[in-house]
Amino acid sequence: MSRITVPAVESATGATAEVYAQVKKAAGSIPNLFVALGALSPEVLKAVLNAEGVLASGTRQDKTIATSTEAV
Repeated sequence: MSRITVPAVESATGATAEVYAQVKKAAGSIPNLFVALGALSPEVLKAVLNAEGVLASGTRQDKTIATSTEAV
């Protein structure tokens, strides 16, 4: 039983649809977590994507980054 309803990506409009398109272009697909966040607030999804970008562009080791994101 799912506690969070994940809407269909195709039903997104406006800013949410734009962010989904960017994610799909960059990653090839849109993870359900991103779909759920985008449905709630495109600003939150943008913040998560920006945080991931900052972590990915840093000089920290992959293992450290994984540990950091799991701690949040």
